[in-house]
Amino acid sequence: MDLHQSQHTAANRHRRGPGVPLAGVAVLVIAVLLSACGVIERASAPPPRTLELLASGGITPAEAGPHGTLLIETPEARAGYRGEAIAYRRESPVIDYFATARWAAPPAELLAAAAEDALASAGLFRSVARSPAAVASDYRLEMELLHLEQDYRDGEPGHARVALRARLTDARGQVLGSRLLSASRPASRAGPEAAALAAGAASERLLTELVRFVHGVLPPPDGPGE
Repeated sequence: MDLHQSQHTAANRHRRGPGVPLAGVAVLVIAVLLSACGVIERASAPPPRTLELLASGGITPAEAGPHGTLLIETPEARAGYRGEAIAYRRESPVIDYFATARWAAPPAELLAAAAEDALASAGLFRSVARSPAAVASDYRLEMELLHLEQDYRDGEPGHARVALRARLTDARGQVLGSRLLSASRPASRAGPEAAALAAGAASERLLTELVRFVHGVLPPPDGPGE
């Protein structure tokens, strides 16, 4: 390299600045811009809407019944349905959740509250309470939520599916009966609000079956446990 070329190369290096390649600067600028866009998008996204499970009003209120006190135990729930997320399914092995809405409480708790209202209105018991209430009970109802989800496997708008396992025991712990209960109702359109309404309708039907199950396994009023 002659003297003229050496001076020209040194001048170019001086104009670019020492040790900062232009490609590295471009990558850094792009990364900063993408990060800023992500922050703006997260800041502008609205919080998830909170939805109730509308599962009440299907049973006519009645006078207190002859079967003592029923305590509804704190319900269990299978994995995938233990939080407030509203579940849906497009493929059999995969559970997804709506990003823009959530339940007001875990769905097992919402179902237990609705079951308390339904059984208190059925005229079977003198009183109905729900754990953690500290009451002496003649009967205990245990429930496990198996699933509560919007099913899109056959396409939209889909249908709500709910299933639970119920078991009734007396004061001595004797099992009077257990039953797997399930119900399904179509949604009017896609989306979490319609899914919640369909889930409420399905839960209403399931609670009617739950009351029938409990009534069917109770002993006669003058039998044991009264």
